[in-house]
Amino acid sequence: MLAKNFGLMVARGLGQALRLFQRRNVSAKAIYILMKRPLGIGDLMMLSPFIIEVARRAKGTPTYLVTEHEPFMHLDNVTWILPAQLSRRACRSALLVSPTLSWRHTPYLCYAGWYIGYFFSERVTCNFSSESPSYDGREGHYYDRVERLLSILDRWLPGETSSRSYAKICSTSIAKFNLPEQYVCIAPYVGWDERQYPIAHLASVVEKLLPVISIVLVGGNDPAEKRMSEILAQQRVINLVGKTTLSEAAGIIYNASLFIGNDSGLAHIAVLGGIWSIVMFGCVGGYQRIPLDSALARNAKFIGAGKSCRHFPCYDGFNKPCCRNDHRYKCLSDLAPDMVVEMSVNFLKDQKNS
Repeated sequence: MLAKNFGLMVARGLGQALRLFQRRNVSAKAIYILMKRPLGIGDLMMLSPFIIEVARRAKGTPTYLVTEHEPFMHLDNVTWILPAQLSRRACRSALLVSPTLSWRHTPYLCYAGWYIGYFFSERVTCNFSSESPSYDGREGHYYDRVERLLSILDRWLPGETSSRSYAKICSTSIAKFNLPEQYVCIAPYVGWDERQYPIAHLASVVEKLLPVISIVLVGGNDPAEKRMSEILAQQRVINLVGKTTLSEAAGIIYNASLFIGNDSGLAHIAVLGGIWSIVMFGCVGGYQRIPLDSALARNAKFIGAGKSCRHFPCYDGFNKPCCRNDHRYKCLSDLAPDMVVEMSVNFLKDQKNS
């Protein structure tokens, strides 16, 4: 942790030093929006209104999304490319944008014609504007960071901000899974312990919901993810973890009566798809991830027990969160399964009565 904090301090200094090398006029022949891993599906989805907005304002300037992720959402006038496809030569006459902090984007600064974004810290690094606003990764809304970028880009890409609509997710037919007409979809796994709702709590939720409605589990191929799903896969639970493509998982989520999950990419698919959703948050406040679209926000409940921990939130947007509470992951373990069950049953009743 000390090494990371020292690195962050040095990086912030470099970011400030680069402000001395300014270019006056932007005449980029292309725009490359950088979203390299470990930035995930959730990051891409939450920032999709920004990507859509930049492509709309570009008015013919080719716009590319640089990421290792497969094209899982519809982005008009945006071409998805792999990082290996972005050459140094192309960068020299292009504008490179890092819409959220990733130190993996910093090498591009060596040969980019123009650049703007978060390469070193929460403060904007840009070589065509002296402005250097910052965002608050601990308390601010996730989208605030790109609002700062749009205010600078207004001079080169002028235009009224649109409705901030989110990209639509690509989904495929799920007929082959022969699922029941009504079911709750649960995505039980997330890669960080600090975001993981306890498996024993999830098992209790599954056990108490099974008499009410069928349950379908979805997730990826991670061995830990499969082991967790096997623990939860009681009688009548349909376990599809590791058995679907991302677009099939999206289809399963979109056809569910209710989605339950941790703060993960699949949860963002559910919430931003307008599905009735319950998302358990640890290490960061759910209010920071609430959709900008109020209609989508009404269908989702972001819950956690952060108020029970004096260190909450412990995620600053830079380092992987480190739980400092003697009672590890109290912000999640103090969230009672009965509360999740009660909220789920009420959601299902509301749908039935509507």
